[in-house]
Amino acid sequence: MRNPLESEDAAFRFVLGTIAYLVPIVLASWIATWLGIVVFVLVSGVALVLLRRRTGPLPAPPPTGRASVEDTPATQASPARADGGSGDGTHEGPCETTDDVP
Repeated sequence: MRNPLESEDAAFRFVLGTIAYLVPIVLASWIATWLGIVVFVLVSGVALVLLRRRTGPLPAPPPTGRASVEDTPATQASPARADGGSGDGTHEGPCETTDDVP
């Protein structure tokens, strides 16, 4: 599913669409409960048709370049680190962090 809030313009259209979806349902429910249910079903059907028509098939995700499980050795020795740590998570030196992690 696409993110409807890609930009400020898309977020504004999403809010207006939500209001346009809810107002007829609320007004019809105010008149009669059964009418609100009928309008809900009709408006939901129209919304689904419009959303299906607007969105095409999703593009294939780009390849990550990671090795498959078959290519990965079963046991892998931890390389010695330049700062003296063992590389197994038990490093006692200063902690290094990176800001580029998503």
